[in-house]
Amino acid sequence: PASSRGSENCKVHSVKPMEQLVFEWNAPPTIPTIRPLRTLVYLDFKPLPDNRTELTLRNFGYGVGEEWDKAKGYFAKAWPAVMTNLEKRFQPK
Repeated sequence: PASSRGSENCKVHSVKPMEQLVFEWNAPPTIPTIRPLRTLVYLDFKPLPDNRTELTLRNFGYGVGEEWDKAKGYFAKAWPAVMTNLEKRFQPK
């Protein structure tokens, strides 16, 4: 249902092909009070030898308070899982 899916109404802020992608992100539906607010996610890409890429994820713009602390804690656990799944997805077969 609406208001319970990933990055609803978030926007891409900038794209530097093969270098960087910056987009808005929101709190999970379990934290509805700050869900309409946004943080920024920066994905930085660095080419490596052997047709590999180093990817760095940075998430900025958290506010202050208990709800923001919950969101920060949520993503402290979620982003590593996202990165692991992304790495698995692009592993050579």
